[in-house]
Amino acid sequence: MKDKKGLCTGYIDRIYRKNFLMTSSQEPCFMKCVLKDSLFKLPIDTMTPIVMIGAGCGVSPFISYIEEREWLVKNQKEKYGPLELYFGCRKKTADFIYEKKMIRWKDEGLLSGLHLAFSRDQAAKVYVQGLLKGNKKQLYELIKEKGAIVAVCGSLNVGQEVYNAILDVLSEDANPKALLVDMEKNGRYVAEVWN
Repeated sequence: MKDKKGLCTGYIDRIYRKNFLMTSSQEPCFMKCVLKDSLFKLPIDTMTPIVMIGAGCGVSPFISYIEEREWLVKNQKEKYGPLELYFGCRKKTADFIYEKKMIRWKDEGLLSGLHLAFSRDQAAKVYVQGLLKGNKKQLYELIKEKGAIVAVCGSLNVGQEVYNAILDVLSEDANPKALLVDMEKNGRYVAEVWN
């Protein structure tokens, strides 16, 4: 199996190799690091539906959403709105690292929907944006009629494709673009994407 590096670990590895291994320097190495608050927040109204769309490691913030909801359900016994998770990765056998948790959450009813896209497991590639378009009616109802929050996390390309898919989902509306812009302004469409 080929050694893979993530965005941050690859960067740190390059700095380390450049400053220590190639120069045998004993001087400290400094990196610029910017931390910012996440845009993702659970809604105050626990009945608000949430549609989570994560590709690859973009699913990580949603794992924490679901874990928090799991704790709340066990400890506070309130009523909660639906949680829909759309997750995509290349190969189920190599990249579906939260498989057991996700399936358990679905089986226990914590997730009202678990929609999976494995792009390299079959001849025709399947992506999360295709799943969104395939569930157009259900998503329109959640977003337009029930006020769902849509949260997206993944690469810039995934973010753009999902944005276009959500526009397609909202196409029943008289002005889907204006609706989506309004959702963004009001924190109902939140995207954390990277290049």
